[in-house]
Amino acid sequence: AHEQKLAKGRNRLVIPVPCEPKEEGEAKLLWTCFDEQGQVLAYQSFTFDIRLPSEASLDQLVLIPSPQELKLAEGTFTVGPEELRIQPGPEGRSRFTAGVIQSELTRLYGARVGVRQHVLADASARVLLGVPGRFPELAAALKASGTDLPKLKPEGYLLLVTPEQVLIAGADDRGAYYGARTFLQLVAHATPDGRLPQAPACHVLDWPEQSFRGAMIFTSGWPQDAFDPEVVKEYIYRQIAGYKFNTIVWQMKAGYRYESWPRLANRCALNREQMRDVIRFARDHFIELMPNTNILGHANWIVLKYPELQEDGKPHQLCTLHPQTYPMLFDVME
Repeated sequence: AHEQKLAKGRNRLVIPVPCEPKEEGEAKLLWTCFDEQGQVLAYQSFTFDIRLPSEASLDQLVLIPSPQELKLAEGTFTVGPEELRIQPGPEGRSRFTAGVIQSELTRLYGARVGVRQHVLADASARVLLGVPGRFPELAAALKASGTDLPKLKPEGYLLLVTPEQVLIAGADDRGAYYGARTFLQLVAHATPDGRLPQAPACHVLDWPEQSFRGAMIFTSGWPQDAFDPEVVKEYIYRQIAGYKFNTIVWQMKAGYRYESWPRLANRCALNREQMRDVIRFARDHFIELMPNTNILGHANWIVLKYPELQEDGKPHQLCTLHPQTYPMLFDVME
């Protein structure tokens, strides 16, 4: 149990929760917020799995989603204390993807990673990535390795990991990005706790079977939604882009500050610039966003703020005969 008082006004409080698990299993965190009179203001529970650190076993290698082809080989690609050089293709999107690998290996493992910015191939580069048709050095490296480059399907990629180098060939920019995320999954699986990153030698060929791969998120802005755009961006990066979804269906409702109808927004709602920032981030990671909301039925987010629009006093239903209903809905959707 942990008690701490908040001062009046707008506050942000971080409460450390020490935990030293001795065994694996399910854990639950419960929190309750009271006012000075002891009335409950908010409560929430979180359930999560505890997994103790262990040496990775390649017998249990799981990639999400499962690739079309995965062949393990002998040996391990290991990042040493010297700088790892990444050579992206000449197009800008490949440089962004190389930056994703650089950021992940540096932030999570403390590795020294450099990204070659020039078009000319860097002979010291151990990671090459891009679209072979626009990156002759990558095509030549694949040929030199004895790997036949198949005709890749849209958004597909070929990932070749040897003890000496990593080659990531995409059918297009999105395919190269997916190959990079698969490489990072391999690193996460194979790197023992506290060590420099490594990945098993392997040959991965993959492409998506569905052109639309969507995930739905909700940021309705209710008081229990302690909403932070940076948390959503991290979720998009880890769970949605990391597992190769390409679309987010985002239910907004009262989670957005509509300029013409400010009363609709709850306290955690995003403003326009925050929303644009999240959209830019998602598109950088090859994800499109579809806004979604509830109207007519399940419309309590509207009628609780504009009770005159209720149908027969029902707190979840809009009256379709009220002259203000459709102008509001069209304005909100626009």
